[in-house]
Amino acid sequence: MNAIISFQTIRKTMVYASVWVGFAIVHALVMVPLVKVPFGLLLVDGFIFSTLFILIEVMYNILIEGKSSSITISPQTVLNYISLGTFVLLLWLGSGLFLLNIFFLHTDFISLMPTIPVRILIGVLLFTILLMYSHFISGKQDEEEEPEAAIEEENEPNALPLPDEQLKDESEMLERIAVKSGQKIHVILIPEIFYLQSDGDYVIIYTEKGKYLKEQTMKYFEEHLNKTKFVRVHRSCIVNVEMISRIELYKKQQQMLTLKNGLQLKTSVAGYKTLKLALQLK
Repeated sequence: MNAIISFQTIRKTMVYASVWVGFAIVHALVMVPLVKVPFGLLLVDGFIFSTLFILIEVMYNILIEGKSSSITISPQTVLNYISLGTFVLLLWLGSGLFLLNIFFLHTDFISLMPTIPVRILIGVLLFTILLMYSHFISGKQDEEEEPEAAIEEENEPNALPLPDEQLKDESEMLERIAVKSGQKIHVILIPEIFYLQSDGDYVIIYTEKGKYLKEQTMKYFEEHLNKTKFVRVHRSCIVNVEMISRIELYKKQQQMLTLKNGLQLKTSVAGYKTLKLALQLK
């Protein structure tokens, strides 16, 4: 697996750092009127709980986000989230108090005990915000990311190339992609690609052997990959249709693609229409 330092990675790191510092400072300020503990120790307290929350949020993104196939609110869904929230809260609070007990003097640690109800309230608010962001805000962003593509799809319902156009462009189709990584050059055969994802001025190519960063645009790959086999299902994603094992309703008008390697990708409305044409679905 190649180590890729990309624009998206840097941006996420900056966001996490901002949240980490901001939460620690706010946490310390909230605790000031509640306990008689030096402000420096309260900052350390804030950074400990902030770090734990960031770690839990990362784990949530890896294990939970994108695995749900529906946003439908049902009693079972509510129960699942309550159970998950309780577990996360206990893990966050218990780990934080354990670390405070290790790093703080016993008298300072005892002084912080009356703040446990406030910490529980903070944890509940943070978990609620995390769920709202994951299921509503990020989902809305996904839907709004491709307004231009949706308009183009309406104006050109037959997005796949005509036979004559396809034959004309066959000589320009890519058969392999060379990617330089350090002192190595990897040659990726087109059928081995699962999907391509945009990352600023680069494209990440995902294969069974790993992922590779190529300095190229999505438009280039969209024009030089066989349109009957590689479909731009999202503004930021081109998928190899032969690597799709399942298509499910995700939420509203979005579909979730499950690839043969288990990875899942969301489609836009316009992207799914193009995919249906490629798969000859009605």
